[in-house]
Amino acid sequence: MEQDNRSSDLFNEMSIDGMGKQYIRSIASWAMVMVVVAVIGYVIEILDFLRDKPSDGRRVEGFGGLTEAMGNSSAFSVFFGIAIGLLINFFLFRFASQAKAGLDGHDQWKLNSSFSNLKAYFMACSIILIIVLVFMLLVFVVVGARFGTM
Repeated sequence: MEQDNRSSDLFNEMSIDGMGKQYIRSIASWAMVMVVVAVIGYVIEILDFLRDKPSDGRRVEGFGGLTEAMGNSSAFSVFFGIAIGLLINFFLFRFASQAKAGLDGHDQWKLNSSFSNLKAYFMACSIILIIVLVFMLLVFVVVGARFGTM
């Protein structure tokens, strides 16, 4: 007897009851809220970047100088961050829209595709988190080695 390697064969007999459908609709609604809030945040970030920031010419010492220097972001960093955020939230948007369409139209393919997009969203978030954590660890090691030799 030949066995298919498709993972969907494991759950052919499984169906989603009314409560499960309601949970998926709720998850999709909250995912859409997250996408809308993120896009509004990106628009505000662009407007804040384009806004003229008055400089009073004073030099600030201590942590104030650090926050002032970090507040003056370059165009590349702002738009790179927004591009990464939009890419990640695109997967979340596709999950939300396809999950609702799949449940409303009783379309199993759209529902499966929506969960595939949710998987891609979490994988992208995880990969970015790992990259950021490795970068931070590298910075701490370099800074620790530099100040450890003084």
